[in-house]
Amino acid sequence: MSRRLLIGCGALLALGVALSIGALIGYLIGREGSVKTPVGEVSVDQPSSTPVIVRVSGTKGIGYDGTIGTSKTGQKTIDGTLGTTSDDYELTLDTSPGSTDIVRAEVGKRALDNSQPGTLSADLVAGGQVVREQDSSSETGVVTLTYDAQEAREEL
Repeated sequence: MSRRLLIGCGALLALGVALSIGALIGYLIGREGSVKTPVGEVSVDQPSSTPVIVRVSGTKGIGYDGTIGTSKTGQKTIDGTLGTTSDDYELTLDTSPGSTDIVRAEVGKRALDNSQPGTLSADLVAGGQVVREQDSSSETGVVTLTYDAQEAREEL
């Protein structure tokens, strides 16, 4: 064997040993931060939401109008005439950690019905329980309700 061939084989052997040691060190360092957990034990914060019902009720025959919505989705107009059952409108409140979303409902007697005696009521229902309620027997019968994501996270 020639001297040149021996030097080449020695260099390849040294390179192979160095790469093997590097791979071993990389494997050991990579394992250092890993933790084995049983399936189902890991919890990850995911965006969550809570349905909130705006429930409008009161004296039968009174017409109403107003706006409902959330700070994330914006407001929409509602109107109707009260019957024997309540009128329900569903909104979705973003209750993920750090969310500052707010539900807002402002409902009043329709202008044509201002002189008609009666009560207009509005409730916000979240998680099956009434979290806000207000009623008015005034001429305008305006009720305003708000409910925010932080309150929802604490209460539900």
